[in-house]
Amino acid sequence: LRIGDEGMLDPRARKAGPGAAGAAAEGPLEVWRYDRAAALDTVLDEQIVEVSDEWLAEREIGELHFTFGSLDLEELGSLPVFVCGQPGGRIEAFCTWLPYANGKGLTLNLLRRRREAPEGVRERLLARTLEQLAPDVREVSLGLVPSTATAESRPDAGPFAPAGRLGALYRYDDLCSVKDALGPR
Repeated sequence: LRIGDEGMLDPRARKAGPGAAGAAAEGPLEVWRYDRAAALDTVLDEQIVEVSDEWLAEREIGELHFTFGSLDLEELGSLPVFVCGQPGGRIEAFCTWLPYANGKGLTLNLLRRRREAPEGVRERLLARTLEQLAPDVREVSLGLVPSTATAESRPDAGPFAPAGRLGALYRYDDLCSVKDALGPR
């Protein structure tokens, strides 16, 4: 029984430039790595918490801790963190990654955006992050997103019966289009 898909990418094989994922969110938004361990930025920390809180409030159920992580500012000092916004100004989205294979592989841990963020901001964030990771990382996982259940495939009972309803409950169904924009294998 297939319950989800994991999107795998080689950031070295991605094409950058016009037409790449995230082009819709062009303009003054930039993507940069936030190395909290090297230079703590309390204003940026506050904005990351604000973005996360806004994202969680929209879902109305809080952190679930199943396939993706949860926000812990202290943990950010040990993880790759990328933000999208105006340097020295407002951030619109952020993502965090969990390293594996001695840092040559990364798994998407968190991907959060403001409710009113420009369209395409997550795609831009991930595309520009992958460009920045390409010199050092050979593989990234965009994580597991449960498959969309159909009337024919949805079990009525058993351990996977709730899976078809989780997308509506947690509102992660739109992650499928983000993954598709990046062309994982």
